[in-house]
Amino acid sequence: GGKLTTFRLMAQECLDVVCMRLGRSVECSTATTPLEQADRRFFALPMRHRQLAHRERGDIASDLICECEFVPREDIRRTLAADSPQTLDDLRRDLRIGMGPCQAGFCAFRTAEIMAQVLPQPSQDLAAFLHERWKGLRPVAWGDTLEQMELTRRLYAELLGFSQPPDRFS
Repeated sequence: GGKLTTFRLMAQECLDVVCMRLGRSVECSTATTPLEQADRRFFALPMRHRQLAHRERGDIASDLICECEFVPREDIRRTLAADSPQTLDDLRRDLRIGMGPCQAGFCAFRTAEIMAQVLPQPSQDLAAFLHERWKGLRPVAWGDTLEQMELTRRLYAELLGFSQPPDRFS
């Protein structure tokens, strides 16, 4: 699922309408044609676990920036070196940073630190990124979700001294 799947389906349906109006009968290959520079393998969580298992045991814990989505430091550095300019939201789309259960509670500030080290002019969008991650949580902010949100808020506001913690539900 997701936007890419939706966009490809929309492209296929659009092409079908265009071909029908032109009186052509061409089978659309949008769904099966790999995107440019796309890796032709399909990724799954067990595959990601196997990739990480090949690393030295001691390096895994210190190397993971996003534990929820198993994103190591080197993947972030490689992505930042390949594409510029980069924002936290770009890395969310490319690597799923901030998409796990913690909703960027633990990985956003780590990723922002790497960006500050790697990029000549790092993005200053941490507050906006956290705000976006919280949008989907607000309607269901009770129980475990509310506890996770409060942990994140306190982490950023009290431990990290972040001047704009995600403390408002507006």
